[in-house]
Amino acid sequence: MVVNLDKGRFFEPSRKYWEELEGMRIRCRAALADHQEPTTYWTLGDPNPPPPPARQSGMRPTAADWANWPLVRGVWDPNVHGWPPAGVRLSDAWVYLALKYLIMEIRVNSWWADFNRDGNIRVNRVPMGDAMMVAGHGLVSYPVYQGWYVLCGGAARVHLTWIVGPAGRHSGFPTKSLLYGLVFPVKGSSHVLVEHLQTHRAVQNAGGGARIRCVEQWVSCRNDPVIQYYRSPPDAERRDISYRLECLDNMQPWTYCSGWTGSDPLELRQGCWPDPSGQS
Repeated sequence: MVVNLDKGRFFEPSRKYWEELEGMRIRCRAALADHQEPTTYWTLGDPNPPPPPARQSGMRPTAADWANWPLVRGVWDPNVHGWPPAGVRLSDAWVYLALKYLIMEIRVNSWWADFNRDGNIRVNRVPMGDAMMVAGHGLVSYPVYQGWYVLCGGAARVHLTWIVGPAGRHSGFPTKSLLYGLVFPVKGSSHVLVEHLQTHRAVQNAGGGARIRCVEQWVSCRNDPVIQYYRSPPDAERRDISYRLECLDNMQPWTYCSGWTGSDPLELRQGCWPDPSGQS
């Protein structure tokens, strides 16, 4: 399965989309206000926490159910050292890995705080902990789940821009899809956890199992608007940390996905402004 880029741009540099995005930022602000940050941590080598009780059919879990669950700290190879145990809260990096490699039933039964009964990210989940970045065309971007939830990690949630489109079945994208090249971190920021794309679509036989059914794809064209987080200048009246819509070409991407001419080239979206080639 491939995301069809002919459907149009993901973000539009229009007042209508800006107003929609500001509405989604209000939702982010409200979710953060209600958020209960974990006060304990679990990492590889620690004793496992008590397992969560079996999920009751017809009962909707609430934040009280996982109020005492520890947050996973650190990232390691789950094929070597195993996955975090049930009854913990996952960082954004682990949510990313779980979506790529694990079947729905494991996500649902192990990590209620992060996934709903369908195995999708909860709409009221607040980004936490480490983030996994994905590099392509010489740039690092955040994974965007189903085209609406930015797995930006705890440090970048201050931008209040992790919801960027309609959630769930309203997103218009495959249930298990991770899209790259849409949302970018503050310019010049450094990142430890980075996966590198060799082509626009991730290799599907690596990891086996559930990953075969996960769509992983770079989706932006050279002249597409993308979201970039930024810090307001220090002399600004309000020292907010926010975002801007930026033309991808202004970020000086490489022409080819991994830097060599055999990898996927960055396409130009025809009929859309701006056209970096100078042709109308």
